[in-house]
Amino acid sequence: MVVPMPEEIDAANSAQLGERLNLALLLGVPLVIADFTQTRFSDTSGARELALARGLAAEMKVELRAVVTSASVLRAFELAGLDELPPVYPSLDAALAASPASDDLRLLQRDLADPSSTPLGTV
Repeated sequence: MVVPMPEEIDAANSAQLGERLNLALLLGVPLVIADFTQTRFSDTSGARELALARGLAAEMKVELRAVVTSASVLRAFELAGLDELPPVYPSLDAALAASPASDDLRLLQRDLADPSSTPLGTV
């Protein structure tokens, strides 16, 4: 199940983001993708809600993935300093095609170190 995220995320709407993710997780589907494709701004509250949703996903035995195409949103998630974020992908196709939680964190770290290595570097 793909859950689209808003264009901007901050303290004013981050709780709604969390509620949307939690509702999707409670449906019992095997995979939920938080789609930040349209998101151009997020403060660290967006990352916090995503980390909280990952905790529920683990309890529910649901795989949670995220799609982030904006370098600034990816940076906000990195600045949040949360280790509990789900795997992050540069496109919805990549998130859908990925095998269950494998080396995704290492790929993200590589992309952050060299933004030109993926489409994220062009955003």
